[in-house]
Amino acid sequence: MLPIEQRLETECRTQALAKSPELGILRLLKNALQQAQITARGTGKELTEADGMQVLRKEYKKRIEAAEMYEKAGRPELAIKEKAEAEIVLRYLPPAPNEEQVLIKAKELALSLNLSGQSSIGKLTKALIEDFGSGLDGQMASRVAKQVLGV
Repeated sequence: MLPIEQRLETECRTQALAKSPELGILRLLKNALQQAQITARGTGKELTEADGMQVLRKEYKKRIEAAEMYEKAGRPELAIKEKAEAEIVLRYLPPAPNEEQVLIKAKELALSLNLSGQSSIGKLTKALIEDFGSGLDGQMASRVAKQVLGV
């Protein structure tokens, strides 16, 4: 069992005893991790902590996107609910690096890997994500890569 899974299990028990409304989202997160483990075992792999964080990041992103859709559709009460759930998911994710840290590392990687031009955006983005691990959002990595490469 992954440490994040153990933490979610403990939190689920606590919230169940307190009859908290957070219990639903915690169960969804736990279920998403279990589903990812089942999928990983089907391919002969074990789920790593980084994979678990990626699952949680995907759940966070789903909540943020849903909140935006609800706001566009004129349903602010549902958008508020989704944002509250996203904040709960965020508690279980490691803090993301700020853009300045990513920019500095991107410049270093671009120089060390001798990358330049539009054709190198994907390589630099991939290198940034590998370097920062699951804590870096792919959109930020791509945006910084484009900025550093002057595209």
